[in-house]
Amino acid sequence: MLVILEDEKEIEKAQELLEDVWLKESKKFMGKIGHHGVERDVSKEKHEMHYSEKYDVWFCFDSFTGSKEQNVWDVFGVGIPKEKESQSNNITIEINTPIKGINRRVQGVFAKEDDKFYLLRRGHITSSKMNKEKRRELTEKYSKSIPIKEGNETSVQDFVFYECIDSLDFPDKLANFIKDVSKIKNS
Repeated sequence: MLVILEDEKEIEKAQELLEDVWLKESKKFMGKIGHHGVERDVSKEKHEMHYSEKYDVWFCFDSFTGSKEQNVWDVFGVGIPKEKESQSNNITIEINTPIKGINRRVQGVFAKEDDKFYLLRRGHITSSKMNKEKRRELTEKYSKSIPIKEGNETSVQDFVFYECIDSLDFPDKLANFIKDVSKIKNS
């Protein structure tokens, strides 16, 4: 059974593994990225982004340790990042993860089973561009009910993304998920 990670060191290991998977085949860029709520307007800041030509996906991993949420902002988009000062890169999907403990206010979570790390994303995928039918299409394609242990409780929860980071096809699966979300959001 998957066990949701709460320990800061274990979460850090999982985050490093996630980053290593993507960083080894990517090129670094600096650019502006969408908007991250009212607590910190990141759209005015330049961020270190990485682009994978193989998958045509960009990503940014940025820690928000000073915020109330204490999370890592794991954001992904499609296409070559824009670097111009006047342009911002649109976020396709966020899979934010807590730095420690359990925080259901962020969608992402790391879990472990048989010494393998997993990345999961709770909830629905939303966008101002998406209607109910598009949300349903994504949910039907990706949503899985998974038995997990979270804290002292065992339950079955729904996740729209659930993959083993340690698997060789993890980058393919995550890239396909990101591209499907982008395609449906923009159709």
